[in-house]
Order: sequence, then structure tokens, then C-alpha cells
Amino acid sequence: MFIYAFTFRSFTAAQSGRNVLQQLGIAVQLQRAPKQLTEQGCGYVLRVTAADGAHAAGALRVYSAAFVQIYRCFPNGVCQEAEL
Repeated sequence: MFIYAFTFRSFTAAQSGRNVLQQLGIAVQLQRAPKQLTEQGCGYVLRVTAADGAHAAGALRVYSAAFVQIYRCFPNGVCQEAEL
């Protein structure tokens, strides 16, 4: 199984995105970005389940929560770019 990680450049932007998702009933975790993603200039991620990924991406776009990129992250620590 995997999760989706939406990357943000700032803590404030990630908080705004988290608030949007929580208001819509989507379970979300705000965390520091893993090392492999911080090299892309992103400091924070919102993590959602695979099942909530498409709904979360749509909501973040509609409510203008400016994420940078979406990654699919696996339990072994591997993350790959994803499109939703």
C-alpha cells in the first residue's frame, strides 16, 4: 500500500491545505518533508491515504492551496512523482 504526499514550500501553505482537507473530512497528516523531497525545495508534506488521494488533490486545487508536487510514497521509503 502507499500514501500520497503533497509537497509545500512553507509551513503556512501546508497548514492552509491541511485545514481545507480536514474541513472536508479527509484524514491528513502534516509533516516535515522526507529528505529526498526537501532537495526539491519543499519543506512540508500533507500525507493522505491512497483512497483519498484524488479527492484531496481536487480539493486542494479548488480551494487554491498551492502544493508544489504530488508523490506516491511506499512503506519502504521510496517516493515517485504522481499525477492526480
